[in-house]
Amino acid sequence: LLGRNRGEEEKVIIKVPQDANVDELADILHENGAISSERYFKLYAKMTKDDDIMFTQGSYEMMNNMDYEAIINYLQSNANRVDTVEIRFTEGMTILEIADKLEENKVCDKEEFLSLCNSDEFDEDFTFLSSGRPKVSQTYYKLEGYLFPDTYEFYQGEKATTTIYRFLNNYEVRMYYTKQR
Repeated sequence: LLGRNRGEEEKVIIKVPQDANVDELADILHENGAISSERYFKLYAKMTKDDDIMFTQGSYEMMNNMDYEAIINYLQSNANRVDTVEIRFTEGMTILEIADKLEENKVCDKEEFLSLCNSDEFDEDFTFLSSGRPKVSQTYYKLEGYLFPDTYEFYQGEKATTTIYRFLNNYEVRMYYTKQR
């Protein structure tokens, strides 16, 4: 319960699947030596947390002597994930090339990414998408020209929506906020 008496202190890698619940997580933690009792972990989680507690998908490197509260908090934060990938996108890359690179690096699904690049999903959040944009018939994808070339750090298995928000936020900062200085 308190993370003591689990043998020698060492780092363990925990891979949390998408939509993992407490029962699944307890099995994973036990298999990897992060907890000694699945039953006590489940009981602790159910007594101290909501019934619908969810954990963030991804890979985490953690110590095997963490207490249950620390484990639960640790596995609910993207900040602790170790399954990140850094990708450099150069000027002149097409959206198809970007989508290929994202899928090759297991960031997101290419087809979902391309579909979102032709959607109106981001228009309300980014006013630059509706003002001064070339007519859609002049571009192959609606977001063509708005995925700013740069080096990005992504989580593997993240949602394509999150990936596009990262690109568009960077575009907005580079094109609008840096000009004001």
